[in-house]
Amino acid sequence: MAQIEEKHANGQELGKDTDRSRLKLLMTGVSVAAVLIGAGPAPAQPNGPPAQTATEEARIAFDIPAQPLESAVTAFGFQARYQVAVDQATLTGLKSNRVRGNFTPAEALSLLLAGTGITYRLIDENSVTLVAASPGGTDDGSIQLDPITVEGTTEGPPPSLDPVEGYRADYATTGTRIRLPIEENPSSIGVVTDDLIEDTVSRTKGDALEGVSGVSRQVRIGRSEFLTIRGFSSGVFNSATSSLKENGLPANADFALDPALIERYEVLKGPASIVGGASSPGGVINRITKTPQTENFAIFEGQGGSFGLKRGVADLNGVAFENQRLRGRLIAAAEDGGDFVDDVDSRQTTVAPSIEGDLFDGAATLRIIGRYQNFDGASYLGFPLLENGEVPDISPTTNIGGGESNGAFTEYTSGSAQIQYEHAFLDRLTLSAKAGFEQSDLEELDVYSYRYGGIPLSGDTYIYAGFRDTETETYAGEIYLSKAFTALGQDHEVLIGADYRDQAQTFLSGYQYLGIDNIFNLQNNFQAPPINEIVGTPLFNRDIRLQQTGLFGQLVIRPFDRLTLVAAGRQDWAEIKNLNKNTDTTLREDPTAFTARVGATFEVTPWLNIYGGYQESFEPNATAVTVDDELLPSETGQSYEAGAKVNAFDGRFGGTLALFRTFRQNVATTDPANPRFSIADGEQRNQGIELDVNGAPIPGLQLSASFAYVDAEVTESNAGTEGNSPFGAPVDYFGRVWGTYTFQSGPLRNFGFGGGVYFTNGNHLDATGTLTSDGYERVDLVAFYRPLDNVELRLNVRNLTDATYIEAPRDINGFNQFGAPRSIFGTLTVRF
Repeated sequence: MAQIEEKHANGQELGKDTDRSRLKLLMTGVSVAAVLIGAGPAPAQPNGPPAQTATEEARIAFDIPAQPLESAVTAFGFQARYQVAVDQATLTGLKSNRVRGNFTPAEALSLLLAGTGITYRLIDENSVTLVAASPGGTDDGSIQLDPITVEGTTEGPPPSLDPVEGYRADYATTGTRIRLPIEENPSSIGVVTDDLIEDTVSRTKGDALEGVSGVSRQVRIGRSEFLTIRGFSSGVFNSATSSLKENGLPANADFALDPALIERYEVLKGPASIVGGASSPGGVINRITKTPQTENFAIFEGQGGSFGLKRGVADLNGVAFENQRLRGRLIAAAEDGGDFVDDVDSRQTTVAPSIEGDLFDGAATLRIIGRYQNFDGASYLGFPLLENGEVPDISPTTNIGGGESNGAFTEYTSGSAQIQYEHAFLDRLTLSAKAGFEQSDLEELDVYSYRYGGIPLSGDTYIYAGFRDTETETYAGEIYLSKAFTALGQDHEVLIGADYRDQAQTFLSGYQYLGIDNIFNLQNNFQAPPINEIVGTPLFNRDIRLQQTGLFGQLVIRPFDRLTLVAAGRQDWAEIKNLNKNTDTTLREDPTAFTARVGATFEVTPWLNIYGGYQESFEPNATAVTVDDELLPSETGQSYEAGAKVNAFDGRFGGTLALFRTFRQNVATTDPANPRFSIADGEQRNQGIELDVNGAPIPGLQLSASFAYVDAEVTESNAGTEGNSPFGAPVDYFGRVWGTYTFQSGPLRNFGFGGGVYFTNGNHLDATGTLTSDGYERVDLVAFYRPLDNVELRLNVRNLTDATYIEAPRDINGFNQFGAPRSIFGTLTVRF
């Protein structure tokens, strides 16, 4: 059997000549931006026999299950884009090995055929003939299948959920649902890998997605965090729908998922109804959770740090039967403390089992994923700004209103289950089906500060007791068939499918005025009454249900070499029920919509693709209600995008430059005359430029950088705000630069360090377009050391300069929250 040696991208060992050439290229001072627009890959290797190491030929992501050799060879030809000549009788009765990972075509074919008695010989650079091995030698010109060493990653393409090593992913499961490289996809897709999440000690999706251009924080209500994508909100705290997905299925958006469960985040930017139904025109966020792997391992992690943080994680994986046909994984995490705001504590427990098995001689995979999460503690809702829009001169740790001592508490439980089935049939036909259920309960009581028009300069603010009680259930599923075929010498793929979601939410919230306190001389002497004793009619008391069915189709064609065209269409039928329990009235809507996507990519050179596309979105409104108790019409969106994608340094480093212009109609905004209700505010237009780069240009160096400039404007308004920047949109620019370096040899071998800067120019805080939050820069550092192969020590410093800034800006009236002061986290990880 062929032997595979996997190595972390930080520790790749390349030839000395290659090292010198790449180091020389780096030292010429070529910047990241220059790499994106003009730098090419290392010089091509001369033609010759098939490469025996992955550094001599470009690697491709293969995913070929163990199966009858006839069908496995067909799958190889499609994925490698090779013409394969073979006498089918030679393959009859033989079975292939499983090939999943990033390999050269020669390596993949060697792995596929190892032990079968079949060898191969090259006809030209894209054609190969399979023959029976010659007894006693290879006089017929076939290639001897000796053991090979493969250096690099083992990422599997969609629908695989295998991990990605380093900061760069070649494929994303979000977008087309098929095996299409990111560089060939006519949309901008940002991926945040598990390695990047760990290196930046990202504890929330907002932390993690700082590394994706165009994604910024909008608001944090207690433990619920919501973001904008290209200046458009990805969801609101009392919404039954959002643009958040989990493994491709709609997910509840009312609480943060423990980072120990996250394999990576994928962000498909732009209107994306074609891939999941209801969607913000900014895009969708798909969190990919960890699943069973094909090796036995146990990982234990302990972490401690500022503000009393104590955290432990256990990640156990096991395989059974020959060829690892049955695989199981269990992740458990427990956390206590870590909140920097006074009198706010947290205790969180998460358990996530999963099991995966290969069926029908490896042609099919069945995967079941479960999760339970519980949070017990208190939350902090933030504070208003001063009446002139300035931030009060108070400590970021100040709790205005009160915490657990004042009766505040947060109780949250969530459980989910997903089942996924993938089957590769003969003749390049693939069936994929998945179904999921998620149920979450959130009960929260807060003592908080809120004041219309901001706090007077004297510092007096109103204190309220507020509560919310939310129960959310989501049933979702999808099924689709994809068929790959060859025509006119090129490979193409057609896909058809259907999906369904049923999301129901009971949302109850209200408040009670408690009195006045002064932010500059806080007493925090107000006690919250029990929820059932809060007086007055609940502010919101609704049962909301959204059912949506969609039929979709997609065609990926390559009219000639280097050109890829993508066309897709979707028809949606939705049914909305919104019961107002205060008035015992039910609002009903049955919107329908057809959305489309078209795009093209062209390979200018082997390392540079240019692309352009158009796509649409449709988002049924289930929650925004007018003062006359009517639902607003559904939001729609359209976007035009063009850009360039670079794939340099043998695919280890690259990026995307995108120009976009997006329109959004029927935007739900606050009614100026009745702030507790909404109006549809005509049309919003956001346009801008984005840059994402990531990867490992030289051994040991990992880089991730993002930059976005967003120009947001209300182009049509029913509230007199035409020409203004919309509420919640970022002000001009924001981004992050991050990198780490691990020494490859010498006395510092296995020691690494890194850091980065996140920067933003702030957010718009009202509909006039004149009130904005202040911009800021935050500096973070990391150092790590591996004294043994299975032991790692890590030290993270977040906000090194102890800057004071508003991290989650809301508006002048309230719910603004500081970012954490300087924080230090130490982590010990042991792997067996």
